Order: sequence, then C-alpha cells, then structure tokens
Amino acid sequence: MQNFKALRQLSQSDKEFSFEMIAHITSNLDLTETQLGKLKSAYQAIGSYLSNRGGWLKDCYIYAQGSVGIGTSVKPLDAKSDMDIDLVLHLPEQSYPLNQYEANQLLRDLIHELKQSSRYSEKVEPEPKRRCVTMQYGSEEGTSFHMDITPSMPEEQSRPSRQNSVRVADIFTANSPSHPYGYRAWFRSICSKEVRWSRRSAYKSKQELRAGTVEDLPGQTRKTVLQIVVQLLKRHRDIWKSDEGNFYKDFAPISIVLTTLAARAYNDCIASGKEYDNPFDLMLDVIESMPTYIHGKPLSDGTIQYEIVNPSLPTENFADKWREKPILAQSFKAWYEDAKSDIVEILEFNQGLDQTVATATKIFGAQSTKGLAGILANTLTTRRALNQAIIASTGLGLGIPGVAHAKPVPKHNFFGELSD
Repeated sequence: MQNFKALRQLSQSDKEFSFEMIAHITSNLDLTETQLGKLKSAYQAIGSYLSNRGGWLKDCYIYAQGSVGIGTSVKPLDAKSDMDIDLVLHLPEQSYPLNQYEANQLLRDLIHELKQSSRYSEKVEPEPKRRCVTMQYGSEEGTSFHMDITPSMPEEQSRPSRQNSVRVADIFTANSPSHPYGYRAWFRSICSKEVRWSRRSAYKSKQELRAGTVEDLPGQTRKTVLQIVVQLLKRHRDIWKSDEGNFYKDFAPISIVLTTLAARAYNDCIASGKEYDNPFDLMLDVIESMPTYIHGKPLSDGTIQYEIVNPSLPTENFADKWREKPILAQSFKAWYEDAKSDIVEILEFNQGLDQTVATATKIFGAQSTKGLAGILANTLTTRRALNQAIIASTGLGLGIPGVAHAKPVPKHNFFGELSD
C-alpha cells in the first residue's frame, strides 16, 4: 500500500515546486474562457426564456448543479467530445409527480415549452431522459456541448424554496428525493473556509459566488486546494478507466463519490486546526484521508453494506450499489492505490525533465501536461538563481529520500561556467 511518507520529507521549496506542477496540470483541465463563455451565455439565455414563460413556470429558478456548479469541471478527454452542463429548473409552485405518467408528462411539457422558441426548437431532444430534458448545442470542435435540465419541486409545499429538500421527476419511479442546491451549498461552504496557513506561507485562494434568479456560473480562475484535488483525481480516474487492459475500467468510481470523499476530508483537515506551511501538505492529507469516509458494515449474509452519505440528504447513499456489485468497492480500492502510487511517481523526479513530463502525460493525459516542460524549466532556472534547486544524479529530482542521491545545482555565470 503506497503512502506519502517520502513526499512529506521534501523541503518547503520542493513542496511548493511540486504543488506548482499539480496546479499547472489542473489549470489545463479548466474550461477555457471561450468554453465557459458559451456555457454561460446559453445557460443565462435559456434561464431567462423559461423564467419569463409564466403559467406553470411561474417563479421558476434556474441554477447549475454538478461540477460546473462547484468549479470542478474538467475538459473532455477527447477534444471532439461534448462538454456538458447540468441545470436544475426549480418549480416552487408545482407538486411533484405521483406516478410515472405524471413524471413523463412534466418532462414532455418542458420539451413543449422549449419547442415554442425558434431559438430552441431544433436544439431540444424530442424525447426526455429518465430525469431530464437535453439540449444539444453543436458547434466547432472543442466548444460543442449539451445541457441537461432537471425539473425539481418542493418535498413539502410549506417549504417551497430550492434551499430545502426537493423531489425530481423520474419516469421510472415517478419522483426521486434530491437536494442539488444543498449539495452545492455544502461544497461551496467548505471551499470558503479559511485554511490555517503558517506565517511563512504565501498561499491564498478566494472564490466569488453569486446568486440570482438565473445564477452566474462560478469561474475557475481562482481555485481552492479542494477544487484542485478534485480535478486532479477526476482526470486520473478518466485516464485510468480508459486503459483497455484495466480489469476495473467499466467500474471506475463516479465523480460524486470522489468529490464527496475529498470534500469531507478537506473539511476535517481545516476543522482540525492544523497549521499548514504549504498547500502541498494539505493536498496529501486530503487524499490520504479519503477512504476513512467510506463506512462498511458486515451483514449476516456475508456481504458488506457500504455507505458514503450525501451530506445534503442523509437518506441518500452514494455507495448504495456497492453491496449488490462488490466489484465497485474493489474498483475504488484499486483506483485509489493507483492514484497514490502515480502521484508519488511523477513527483519523484529521478528521471530528468523530459521523462518527468512523459510520466505525467501517461498518468494524466497529454491535455493535462501542455506547457508543463516550459513551466518546470522556468521554475528550475529561477531556483538555480536562488541556489535552491536540487537535482538527482540521474536527472531533475526533488531529493526524495531513498529515490536518488541528490546534490545542489551548481550556480552558472553568464558564460556557462561553474562559479564557486
């Protein structure tokens, strides 16, 4: 079982260097300004259209859920693949469906409303999905996307706000309990908590969150350590399950599981009052702590009932299928151990700059490491000037104990000669 003991022994400057590399990898996964702009424009336009329709849509409220809503989106692995955005259409005046017919009719009514618009009639798919209506926005490669709109209604008519528990239409079960606004608020509240940085730490991160009838989308220009960790793990999972030789590729952990475990771990790291010198150590603590939030209860039939509770809806268990399909639990364990091993591998740096980038590309994909070689080279140049750099006898190296025998980088003068 891999652990981060060696990484924790790095010097302060090496940890800052390592986190800079991780941050660069995840910045390449952020939606571009063009992509985010297209999503934002389409989202606000459709929200405005629906909120002005009146009738059964009176007082509706549109907001983003999922990764876009919490600032952890990653670009599709394939540049030709669509981006996606999940929206909730909250209907405070509507009662939730009591049978499958009503659920199906509600979704078809939404399709009908969208068909009335010349702007959306060709974009909306003619048939509803299980819980949502889908809009297709075809465009040039890299900016095409689809939008899933899920109607929600109050769990209790006396508590109509989206901030309370809701029911969403479900053509299989009539309705399903949910709390997307609550989950998003929970995750954002954790992101907004202040990390207890030591005096020598210069790291700061702020996130602006806004609200409205049609809410703005959170940007990805300023991210917390939590958001960076979630993006990193999601992309590792994506590459991991794309390996045809991976026995567990069809059972990879879903994003809501990774996000919830990381957020719970991050929250407790902050609540512990531990003082951090750098975000690198916080990242390691978060990743190492994640499995402790999976609870397993052995049952009399020999199976295990796993539980990963939805923090905004305690009756929902994100691991409810793990007992029925034990391979899901096995897959999580296999992925988690590989993720830790791979993070250690790219940060060992006993292979030279080119090989380091190649290793990172193998683990996180070519998209993630775009420009990484230049970033590493520039950082090393700066560190040489400060006489801080450490190189292994075989390459770049961060001087991890037991990995390579390291020595300080000699300072060079303008003529390329070694100076004393």
